[in-house]
Amino acid sequence: MASVQAGTVHIDQASSALCQLLELRSADLSGMPIKLRLSGSPSDCDQTEAALNAAMAEGRPMRCRLALTDRYGTDIPMAARVEPLPGRTQAVLLLESAQQRARTDQSTSLAALSHDLRAPLRVVDGFARIVLEDYGDKLDQVGRDHLNRIASAAVRLNLMLDKVLELEQLERSQLAAESIDLSALVRACAEEMASQYGQASFQIEEGLRVRADKLLMRRAIENLVGNALKYSSRSKEPLVIFRSERQGELLTYVVEDNGVGFDMRFADRLFGLFQRLHSANEFGGTGVGLTTVRSIIQRHGGRIWAESTPGQGARFYFTLWEGGTH
Repeated sequence: MASVQAGTVHIDQASSALCQLLELRSADLSGMPIKLRLSGSPSDCDQTEAALNAAMAEGRPMRCRLALTDRYGTDIPMAARVEPLPGRTQAVLLLESAQQRARTDQSTSLAALSHDLRAPLRVVDGFARIVLEDYGDKLDQVGRDHLNRIASAAVRLNLMLDKVLELEQLERSQLAAESIDLSALVRACAEEMASQYGQASFQIEEGLRVRADKLLMRRAIENLVGNALKYSSRSKEPLVIFRSERQGELLTYVVEDNGVGFDMRFADRLFGLFQRLHSANEFGGTGVGLTTVRSIIQRHGGRIWAESTPGQGARFYFTLWEGGTH
């Protein structure tokens, strides 16, 4: 619910969808002025404004095009339905952003694509295994290896489809920020995952608290710590460090390892979907983990980047709420 005055919307009550779009809590939005402007040419805006004033006076709903300015100063195109409240100079704004429509369309497309691809994948995997079971004794080792690779590739692609759908669902999920002990979260993830990669040592800075969605932040930390453990697993004494450092007024969090590292010439590929700097034969994975981490950090108003030297480990830096506290 909002009152409209001179291009500014003063929020009385905010829906969860608006909170997610603006990346703010409902309590933070209460009473906050949000910039709105009509979309279109000056003459179109004048006509729409006159029509809106008439609709408000008559108490009837009206549809129009608006642009909402978010906390980062970015204009978000909106389709709006203005519903005046009887006997009051206020209205309910029902907003739908282009991003929301795009996400809905993307979700539908991904679900359809996943469904359409899984059937032929099952056929490929199934027949490869049938040939191995029924005719494997008639093939030489090279032939059997080829069929095993076909079956394994089908399974891997099926897993990649699962990961893409998980990423898409994650990006649409509601952000529920709360105060969490980030140090304790890192320690819990490290202890749970350490057994998968053998013996490893951890140095975790204590007392680091942040405001974040606990489930999403755990997902991000699991990926970062898991990567650190995986790529340092071949070191004589694997070491994973979690610490903070201040860069000017900005507090940055760091996950560091003493693993194989990577060539900084290819650093821009790190966070791309299905992009890998090491082959699947060297280190397993789907190529979705760091894309997921980046999405989570960005949803928390932060950035993530990495630095490394081949053979000397890697350092992943991330920030939260650079645009202000949440």
